[in-house]
Amino acid sequence: MYALNNRGSFLFALILGLAGGRAGVPLPSNSVAPAPVPRTTHVVRMLGDEKGFRFSPAHLAIGSGDAVKFVVTSGAPHNVVFDTESIPADMREQLDANMGDKTSSLTGDLKANVGDTFTVSFAKIKPGKYPYYCTPHRAVGMTGVITVR
Repeated sequence: MYALNNRGSFLFALILGLAGGRAGVPLPSNSVAPAPVPRTTHVVRMLGDEKGFRFSPAHLAIGSGDAVKFVVTSGAPHNVVFDTESIPADMREQLDANMGDKTSSLTGDLKANVGDTFTVSFAKIKPGKYPYYCTPHRAVGMTGVITVR
């Protein structure tokens, strides 16, 4: 029987992982259920220019299960922080789990370069208003609201 060396084992594991573990070998399960693939991804630009610091659009209505992709357009650094006190208590944990690059609960990390993105899934999030802001620019009005229908 052929034994794989470390490099061959790594390559086999990589290929198996890319194939989704479909070779009779189950992949380990996570403790948090993965959110479904979003139906629609909406884009919100993060801006800082002669007109001020802002999200565009600042108010966005989306469907349940959609995602929002925040894109740094100018005036970085920016981040996305959901206002914990304004988020329904029963949705805080799921919304936090649906966020990617975070520094703490409901707080996205700072994006410093034009073109950087931050995507939040609203899968398993009930209808309602979800206020958010940019930490470095909150004092100058860089806030927004996502309304899940």
